[in-house]
Amino acid sequence: MTWTKMARLVAIGADHGGAQLKSELVQILKAGGYTVRELGSTSADDKTDYPDVAKQVCDAVLNDKGTRARSLRA
Repeated sequence: MTWTKMARLVAIGADHGGAQLKSELVQILKAGGYTVRELGSTSADDKTDYPDVAKQVCDAVLNDKGTRARSLRA
């Protein structure tokens, strides 16, 4: 896999406090041609603990060597 290809994979996670911002960023990333692995809450009603989401993002990066990580905390 080339560096350019690797840079186009992003794992992004947020707890319920950052779900709306994460959703907006996912749309922007996808429009920019990125492949996005979205983790954590999908809405403010989907309560999740931030440390659990951070672990999911870390695991995604560790298990998929081409993935860059972005984690949001509102």
